[in-house]
This record gives sequence, structure tokens and C-alpha cells, in this order.
Amino acid sequence: MTGAVPVAWRLIAWLIALPLAFLLVFGFAQMIDVLSGNQLEDVFLESGWDRFWPVARLLPFVALVTAGLVQSSVLAMSRLRTRHAVRRFAPPRHDRTDVREPVRPAS
Repeated sequence: MTGAVPVAWRLIAWLIALPLAFLLVFGFAQMIDVLSGNQLEDVFLESGWDRFWPVARLLPFVALVTAGLVQSSVLAMSRLRTRHAVRRFAPPRHDRTDVREPVRPAS
């Protein structure tokens, strides 16, 4: 299997995708006024379990965005590895443009 992505690269993809997904989802939620700055502050400053609701309702979207980012990056890495392996192990091409015709002297 030429296009398989090593586990280390998948782990790096997860480590990059998770914080990026949080930034994207929470930034978009603030942009469309689903999450305000005060609600985000209340998570840290207030007491009680109700303070987590504004953040908890966005977590399924964070999970979806994270999964999409990881899946697309692993797919892209797999395609790059396959393309590189095909170029590396492909037999040399003998096109007519690569071969020069011998020059004949004019008589």
C-alpha cells in the first residue's frame, strides 16, 4: 500500500486540526452572534454547571470540523505519497520528444 500515511503524520494532523477547529468554530460563532465574549468569560468566572452550556452546545460542531480537517489532510498526504511513489518507481518514458534525431550532413 503505497499511499498509507504513517501514524506520526496522522498524530501531527490531529495536533494541528484540533486547536484550528476550536478557533474556526468559536470565531464563526462569535461572528454570527451565537456566542458572545461575556458568555465566554462567564465560563471561567461564574459558578454552577449552567455556565458551560454556551460552550458545550458548540462542541459537536468542533468535532465535525476537526474530523473534516483531519480526514482531508490525511487524504491529501496519501495522494501526495502515491503520486511521489508513482513518479519514483515508474519506468522511464521514451517519447519522441526526448530522443533527438541524428543530424545528417547536407549533400
